[in-house]
Amino acid sequence: MKNLIRVFIVDDHEIFRNGLKLVFSKNKEIEIVGEAGVWIGF
Repeated sequence: MKNLIRVFIVDDHEIFRNGLKLVFSKNKEIEIVGEAGVWIGF
């Protein structure tokens, strides 16, 4: 088994996140581990 590229998607635009998920899901070497729509800073 190859090491997967693990991706956490963060963007405030849901449609953009959905597009990235669609593109990344086509690649068997990329695993989407989560997503967030809002960044809570320090």
